[in-house]
Amino acid sequence: MASALHLDLVTFGQLHSQGHLVAGVVEGSFAASDFAALRRHLRRLIESLDVEGAYATGLVRTAESTEIHCLFEKIEDADRLDAWMKAQLPETTDRRRFTIDDALKQALRSAAGISTSRRRV
Repeated sequence: MASALHLDLVTFGQLHSQGHLVAGVVEGSFAASDFAALRRHLRRLIESLDVEGAYATGLVRTAESTEIHCLFEKIEDADRLDAWMKAQLPETTDRRRFTIDDALKQALRSAAGISTSRRRV
């Protein structure tokens, strides 16, 4: 199967007027390098889910929160990521919205095949 096309948020928005959002709300404080690593891990996870359409990941900051947005061209791809998140975080009830905490960071590192002894996110 061909690899899905990863785009930045701006380019995705220009090419796809109707994206399907899965948002991760950051709990606690993160360093800039933590966000970069988290996005890399999310990209690896998304690629492992065999998404078929284009997608984008990006950091979005508001006065209330910091979030990592994952936008998908195809609703089925957004549902794949949402299902993976719900399997990791069974207490999550929001559709396509999850909390990024230490437990999820560990699950993403594991899914990306990264040893916890090498680097901490």
